[in-house]
Amino acid sequence: MTEELRFVIHKHAARRLHYDLRLEWEGVLKSWAVPKEPTAERGVKRLAIEVEDHALEYIDFSGDIEEDNYGAGKVEIWDSGEYEMLECGEELIRFRLHGKKLKGHFKLVKMKWSPGNQWLFMKGKEDSDPRSLKSAATGQQREDSEAPPPGRAKRKRKESKMAKVDIEYTDRLAETVEALADGRVLLASQGKSGKPNAMAIGWGTVGVVWGRAMFVVLVRPSRHTYKLMEEIDDFTVNVAPPELKDAVTYCGTASGRDHDKLKEKKLTTSPGKKVKSPIIEECILHYECKVVHKNDVIKNELAKAIISEFYPEGDYHRIYFGEILATYATK
Repeated sequence: MTEELRFVIHKHAARRLHYDLRLEWEGVLKSWAVPKEPTAERGVKRLAIEVEDHALEYIDFSGDIEEDNYGAGKVEIWDSGEYEMLECGEELIRFRLHGKKLKGHFKLVKMKWSPGNQWLFMKGKEDSDPRSLKSAATGQQREDSEAPPPGRAKRKRKESKMAKVDIEYTDRLAETVEALADGRVLLASQGKSGKPNAMAIGWGTVGVVWGRAMFVVLVRPSRHTYKLMEEIDDFTVNVAPPELKDAVTYCGTASGRDHDKLKEKKLTTSPGKKVKSPIIEECILHYECKVVHKNDVIKNELAKAIISEFYPEGDYHRIYFGEILATYATK
Protein backbone atom coordinates (compact mmCIF):
# COMPACT_ATOMS: atom_id res chain seq x y z
CA MET A 1 0.00 0.00 0.00
CA THR A 2 1.34 3.46 -0.93
CA GLU A 3 2.39 5.52 2.09
CA GLU A 4 0.19 8.55 2.81
CA LEU A 5 2.27 11.69 3.25
CA ARG A 6 1.35 15.36 3.71
CA PHE A 7 1.75 18.29 1.36
CA VAL A 8 1.04 22.01 1.48
CA ILE A 9 1.02 24.84 -1.05
CA HIS A 10 1.68 28.21 0.55
CA LYS A 11 0.57 31.45 -1.08
CA HIS A 12 3.51 33.71 -0.28
CA ALA A 13 3.16 37.47 -0.71
CA ALA A 14 6.86 38.25 -0.43
CA ARG A 15 8.56 40.92 -2.55
CA ARG A 16 6.90 39.13 -5.47
CA LEU A 17 3.78 36.99 -5.07
CA HIS A 18 4.45 33.29 -5.64
CA TYR A 19 3.40 29.85 -4.41
CA ASP A 20 5.52 27.36 -2.46
CA LEU A 21 4.91 23.66 -3.16
CA ARG A 22 6.10 21.52 -0.24
CA LEU A 23 6.09 17.72 -0.12
CA GLU A 24 6.81 15.70 3.02
CA TRP A 25 9.62 13.32 2.09
CA GLU A 26 12.32 11.55 4.10
CA GLY A 27 11.77 13.65 7.20
CA VAL A 28 11.75 17.10 5.59
CA LEU A 29 9.60 19.26 3.34
CA LYS A 30 11.01 19.20 -0.20
CA SER A 31 10.19 22.64 -1.58
CA TRP A 32 9.71 24.43 -4.90
CA ALA A 33 8.84 28.09 -5.54
CA VAL A 34 6.17 28.40 -8.26
CA PRO A 35 5.89 31.95 -9.72
CA LYS A 36 2.31 31.46 -11.02
CA GLU A 37 -0.75 29.97 -9.34
CA PRO A 38 -0.77 26.17 -9.70
CA THR A 39 -3.47 24.69 -11.91
CA ALA A 40 -5.13 21.33 -12.47
CA GLU A 41 -5.60 22.03 -16.20
CA ARG A 42 -3.95 19.39 -18.38
CA GLY A 43 -1.21 20.67 -20.69
CA VAL A 44 -0.44 23.78 -18.63
CA LYS A 45 3.11 23.80 -17.24
CA ARG A 46 4.26 25.94 -14.33
CA LEU A 47 7.90 26.78 -13.68
CA ALA A 48 8.96 25.39 -10.28
CA ILE A 49 12.30 26.43 -8.80
CA GLU A 50 13.68 23.99 -6.25
CA VAL A 51 14.70 25.72 -3.02
CA GLU A 52 16.11 24.57 0.30
CA ASP A 53 14.32 21.90 2.36
CA HIS A 54 12.11 23.10 5.21
CA ALA A 55 11.40 21.51 8.58
CA LEU A 56 8.22 19.43 8.82
CA GLU A 57 6.78 21.83 11.39
CA TYR A 58 6.52 24.49 8.68
CA ILE A 59 3.72 22.55 6.95
CA ASP A 60 1.06 24.16 9.18
CA PHE A 61 2.53 27.66 9.16
CA SER A 62 0.48 30.68 8.15
CA GLY A 63 1.02 34.27 9.17
CA ASP A 64 3.46 37.11 8.62
CA ILE A 65 7.23 36.83 8.25
CA GLU A 66 8.66 40.03 9.68
CA GLU A 67 10.68 42.54 7.69
CA ASP A 68 14.46 42.02 7.49
CA ASN A 69 13.90 38.25 7.54
CA TYR A 70 14.27 35.94 4.55
CA GLY A 71 10.96 35.72 2.68
CA ALA A 72 9.39 38.61 4.55
CA GLY A 73 5.66 38.91 3.80
CA LYS A 74 2.31 37.24 4.37
CA VAL A 75 2.04 33.44 4.09
CA GLU A 76 -1.31 31.66 3.64
CA ILE A 77 -2.15 27.99 3.15
CA TRP A 78 -3.53 27.89 -0.41
CA ASP A 79 -4.03 24.11 -0.45
CA SER A 80 -3.05 21.16 1.72
CA GLY A 81 -3.80 17.51 2.37
CA GLU A 82 -2.29 14.09 1.96
CA TYR A 83 -0.49 12.72 -1.10
CA GLU A 84 0.99 9.50 -2.44
CA MET A 85 4.50 9.38 -3.87
CA LEU A 86 4.37 7.33 -7.08
CA GLU A 87 7.89 7.85 -8.39
CA CYS A 88 10.81 9.89 -7.07
CA GLY A 89 13.71 10.13 -9.51
CA GLU A 90 16.42 12.63 -10.26
CA GLU A 91 14.57 14.05 -13.27
CA LEU A 92 10.96 12.99 -12.71
CA ILE A 93 8.80 13.07 -9.57
CA ARG A 94 5.23 11.72 -9.82
CA PHE A 95 2.64 11.94 -7.05
CA ARG A 96 -1.10 11.88 -6.43
CA LEU A 97 -2.52 14.82 -4.46
CA HIS A 98 -5.59 14.64 -2.23
CA GLY A 99 -6.01 18.34 -1.58
CA LYS A 100 -8.96 20.69 -1.42
CA LYS A 101 -8.07 22.41 -4.71
CA LEU A 102 -5.62 20.06 -6.42
CA LYS A 103 -6.61 16.43 -6.75
CA GLY A 104 -5.16 13.59 -8.77
CA HIS A 105 -1.90 12.81 -10.54
CA PHE A 106 0.73 15.58 -10.82
CA LYS A 107 4.40 15.54 -11.73
CA LEU A 108 7.60 17.56 -11.55
CA VAL A 109 9.94 17.28 -14.53
CA LYS A 110 13.49 18.62 -14.37
CA MET A 111 14.47 20.98 -17.19
CA LYS A 112 17.64 19.64 -18.80
CA TRP A 113 18.68 22.85 -20.58
CA SER A 114 18.35 25.18 -17.60
CA PRO A 115 20.06 25.53 -14.21
CA GLY A 116 19.76 22.37 -12.12
CA ASN A 117 17.14 23.74 -9.75
CA GLN A 118 14.47 24.42 -12.40
CA TRP A 119 11.56 22.04 -12.89
CA LEU A 120 8.15 22.05 -14.58
CA PHE A 121 5.09 21.38 -12.41
CA MET A 122 2.06 20.03 -14.26
CA LYS A 123 -1.03 17.84 -14.15
CA GLY A 124 -0.44 14.26 -15.22
CA LYS A 125 -2.74 11.78 -16.91
CA GLU A 126 -4.65 9.67 -14.44
CA ASP A 127 -3.70 5.97 -14.14
CA SER A 128 -0.89 6.30 -16.68
CA ASP A 129 1.81 3.65 -16.86
CA PRO A 130 5.00 5.17 -15.38
CA ARG A 131 7.11 3.15 -17.82
CA SER A 132 5.60 5.10 -20.73
CA LEU A 133 6.65 8.47 -19.37
CA LYS A 134 9.54 10.36 -20.90
CA SER A 135 10.94 13.67 -19.79
CA ALA A 136 8.86 16.62 -20.98
CA ALA A 137 12.06 18.67 -21.01
CA THR A 138 13.55 16.60 -23.87
CA GLY A 139 10.82 17.49 -26.31
CA GLN A 140 10.10 13.78 -26.98
CA GLN A 141 6.53 12.63 -27.46
CA ARG A 142 5.05 10.68 -24.55
CA GLU A 143 2.71 7.74 -24.77
CA ASP A 144 0.30 9.56 -22.41
CA SER A 145 -0.12 12.51 -24.80
CA GLU A 146 -3.49 13.14 -26.32
CA ALA A 147 -2.44 12.82 -29.97
CA PRO A 148 -5.08 12.79 -32.69
CA PRO A 149 -5.36 9.86 -35.13
CA PRO A 150 -2.42 9.88 -37.62
CA GLY A 151 -4.59 10.61 -40.65
CA ARG A 152 -6.27 13.61 -39.05
CA ALA A 153 -2.98 15.01 -37.77
CA LYS A 154 -1.43 14.77 -41.24
CA ARG A 155 -4.32 16.67 -42.85
CA LYS A 156 -4.19 19.36 -40.17
CA ARG A 157 -0.47 19.99 -40.68
CA LYS A 158 -1.00 20.32 -44.42
CA GLU A 159 -3.84 22.83 -43.96
CA SER A 160 -1.78 25.04 -41.63
CA LYS A 161 1.71 24.76 -43.08
CA MET A 162 2.85 28.20 -41.89
CA ALA A 163 0.49 28.52 -38.92
CA LYS A 164 2.06 29.39 -35.58
CA VAL A 165 1.10 27.81 -32.28
CA ASP A 166 1.80 29.16 -28.78
CA ILE A 167 4.19 27.07 -26.67
CA GLU A 168 5.94 27.35 -23.31
CA TYR A 169 9.34 29.03 -23.53
CA THR A 170 10.90 25.87 -22.07
CA ASP A 171 9.42 23.49 -24.66
CA ARG A 172 12.14 23.81 -27.32
CA LEU A 173 15.18 25.10 -25.48
CA ALA A 174 17.40 22.29 -26.73
CA GLU A 175 16.57 23.19 -30.32
CA THR A 176 17.28 26.87 -29.63
CA VAL A 177 20.67 26.15 -28.08
CA GLU A 178 21.62 23.93 -31.03
CA ALA A 179 20.56 26.65 -33.48
CA LEU A 180 22.69 29.25 -31.67
CA ALA A 181 25.70 26.97 -31.97
CA ASP A 182 24.89 26.29 -35.63
CA GLY A 183 24.51 29.95 -36.62
CA ARG A 184 20.77 29.84 -37.36
CA VAL A 185 19.33 32.49 -35.04
CA LEU A 186 18.20 36.00 -36.00
CA LEU A 187 17.66 38.90 -33.62
CA ALA A 188 14.96 41.15 -35.08
CA SER A 189 14.25 44.74 -34.07
CA GLN A 190 13.02 48.03 -35.44
CA GLY A 191 13.65 51.62 -34.42
CA LYS A 192 11.36 54.61 -34.29
CA SER A 193 11.27 54.69 -38.08
CA GLY A 194 9.41 51.38 -38.09
CA LYS A 195 11.81 49.78 -40.57
CA PRO A 196 12.67 46.23 -39.45
CA ASN A 197 16.18 44.83 -39.30
CA ALA A 198 17.71 41.47 -38.45
CA MET A 199 21.18 40.42 -37.33
CA ALA A 200 22.60 36.96 -36.72
CA ILE A 201 23.49 36.04 -33.14
CA GLY A 202 25.53 33.13 -31.87
CA TRP A 203 25.56 34.09 -28.20
CA GLY A 204 22.56 34.08 -25.92
CA THR A 205 21.08 32.31 -22.94
CA VAL A 206 17.66 31.53 -21.53
CA GLY A 207 16.82 31.24 -17.85
CA VAL A 208 15.03 32.82 -14.92
CA VAL A 209 16.11 36.20 -13.51
CA TRP A 210 14.10 38.21 -10.98
CA GLY A 211 11.40 35.55 -11.14
CA ARG A 212 10.89 36.17 -14.87
CA ALA A 213 11.61 34.04 -17.90
CA MET A 214 14.50 35.81 -19.63
CA PHE A 215 16.33 35.68 -22.96
CA VAL A 216 19.71 37.41 -22.63
CA VAL A 217 21.41 38.64 -25.82
CA LEU A 218 24.60 40.59 -26.58
CA VAL A 219 24.90 43.40 -29.13
CA ARG A 220 27.99 45.48 -29.94
CA PRO A 221 27.59 49.30 -30.08
CA SER A 222 28.98 49.29 -33.63
CA ARG A 223 26.02 47.27 -34.92
CA HIS A 224 22.99 48.90 -36.54
CA THR A 225 20.76 46.78 -34.29
CA TYR A 226 22.25 48.49 -31.23
CA LYS A 227 20.80 51.86 -32.31
CA LEU A 228 17.39 50.33 -32.96
CA MET A 229 17.24 48.54 -29.62
CA GLU A 230 18.20 51.71 -27.79
CA GLU A 231 15.27 53.47 -29.48
CA ILE A 232 12.69 50.76 -28.72
CA ASP A 233 13.31 48.47 -25.76
CA ASP A 234 12.20 45.15 -27.20
CA PHE A 235 13.32 42.49 -29.68
CA THR A 236 12.46 39.06 -31.03
CA VAL A 237 14.66 35.99 -31.29
CA ASN A 238 13.93 33.81 -34.34
CA VAL A 239 15.25 30.30 -34.95
CA ALA A 240 15.70 29.54 -38.66
CA PRO A 241 15.49 26.10 -40.29
CA PRO A 242 18.72 24.61 -41.73
CA GLU A 243 17.83 25.62 -45.30
CA LEU A 244 17.97 29.32 -44.29
CA LYS A 245 21.44 29.15 -42.74
CA ASP A 246 23.04 31.04 -45.66
CA ALA A 247 20.49 33.84 -45.28
CA VAL A 248 21.23 34.07 -41.56
CA THR A 249 24.96 34.21 -42.27
CA TYR A 250 24.40 37.09 -44.68
CA CYS A 251 22.39 38.95 -42.02
CA GLY A 252 25.40 38.59 -39.74
CA THR A 253 27.91 40.03 -42.22
CA ALA A 254 25.99 42.81 -44.01
CA SER A 255 24.94 45.97 -42.17
CA GLY A 256 21.35 47.18 -42.05
CA ARG A 257 22.70 50.71 -42.55
CA ASP A 258 23.67 49.86 -46.12
CA HIS A 259 21.45 46.92 -47.07
CA ASP A 260 17.82 45.92 -46.83
CA LYS A 261 18.88 42.46 -45.76
CA LEU A 262 15.40 41.04 -45.35
CA LYS A 263 14.35 42.09 -48.84
CA GLU A 264 17.58 40.86 -50.40
CA LYS A 265 17.20 37.42 -48.83
CA LYS A 266 13.42 37.32 -49.43
CA LEU A 267 12.63 37.16 -45.73
CA THR A 268 9.29 38.54 -44.61
CA THR A 269 8.21 40.01 -41.30
CA SER A 270 5.00 39.81 -39.29
CA PRO A 271 4.01 42.06 -36.37
CA GLY A 272 4.88 40.82 -32.92
CA LYS A 273 1.99 39.83 -30.67
CA LYS A 274 3.21 41.67 -27.58
CA VAL A 275 6.18 43.76 -28.73
CA LYS A 276 6.78 46.37 -31.41
CA SER A 277 9.60 44.42 -33.04
CA PRO A 278 8.56 41.96 -35.76
CA ILE A 279 9.17 38.25 -36.15
CA ILE A 280 10.77 36.65 -39.22
CA GLU A 281 7.92 34.68 -40.75
CA GLU A 282 10.10 32.01 -42.42
CA CYS A 283 11.67 31.05 -39.09
CA ILE A 284 10.27 28.11 -37.16
CA LEU A 285 10.53 29.32 -33.55
CA HIS A 286 10.03 32.78 -32.06
CA TYR A 287 10.61 34.48 -28.68
CA GLU A 288 9.14 37.97 -28.09
CA CYS A 289 11.12 39.88 -25.47
CA LYS A 290 10.79 43.17 -23.58
CA VAL A 291 14.05 44.69 -22.31
CA VAL A 292 13.93 45.01 -18.52
CA HIS A 293 17.64 45.64 -17.90
CA LYS A 294 20.85 46.27 -19.80
CA ASN A 295 24.47 46.70 -18.86
CA ASP A 296 27.83 46.89 -20.62
CA VAL A 297 30.60 44.32 -20.45
CA ILE A 298 33.20 45.68 -18.02
CA LYS A 299 36.69 45.29 -19.43
CA ASN A 300 38.46 45.22 -16.06
CA GLU A 301 36.18 42.41 -14.84
CA LEU A 302 36.61 40.23 -17.94
CA ALA A 303 39.11 37.39 -18.31
CA LYS A 304 42.13 38.46 -20.38
CA ALA A 305 41.82 35.40 -22.60
CA ILE A 306 38.30 36.47 -23.61
CA ILE A 307 39.44 40.05 -24.25
CA SER A 308 42.25 38.94 -26.55
CA GLU A 309 40.02 36.51 -28.43
CA PHE A 310 36.82 38.51 -28.83
CA TYR A 311 37.66 42.17 -28.15
CA PRO A 312 41.04 42.94 -29.76
CA GLU A 313 39.62 46.27 -31.01
CA GLY A 314 37.33 47.00 -28.09
CA ASP A 315 33.64 47.42 -29.08
CA TYR A 316 32.46 45.65 -25.92
CA HIS A 317 28.97 44.22 -26.01
CA ARG A 318 25.94 45.64 -24.30
CA ILE A 319 23.98 42.86 -22.60
CA TYR A 320 20.19 43.02 -22.90
CA PHE A 321 17.94 41.13 -20.50
CA GLY A 322 14.70 40.49 -22.38
CA GLU A 323 11.69 39.23 -20.43
CA ILE A 324 10.01 36.59 -22.60
CA LEU A 325 6.42 37.71 -23.16
CA ALA A 326 5.43 35.17 -25.83
CA THR A 327 6.85 32.04 -27.44
CA TYR A 328 5.42 30.31 -30.48
CA ALA A 329 6.47 28.05 -33.31
CA THR A 330 5.48 26.83 -36.75
CA LYS A 331 3.21 23.80 -36.51
